[in-house]
Amino acid sequence: MDTSYGNSRYLVSFKVKATGEWGKFFTASEEMKNILDQISDIEDGFPFETTIVSEIFDGNKQKFSFT
Repeated sequence: MDTSYGNSRYLVSFKVKATGEWGKFFTASEEMKNILDQISDIEDGFPFETTIVSEIFDGNKQKFSFT
């Protein structure tokens, strides 16, 4: 998906297990996109359960990753 922040981003939808609330974020992370591509190649790969953690870098940028 192309956005004003860049091209070839993925939109990740997630559900917070504790509250049941839905959220979403865009990612250009090659690491996360590679993992999502691998999961999409698996029959019945989506949806899947994981923990998403965030890390702050360069002062104000946020990186998400699967654990």
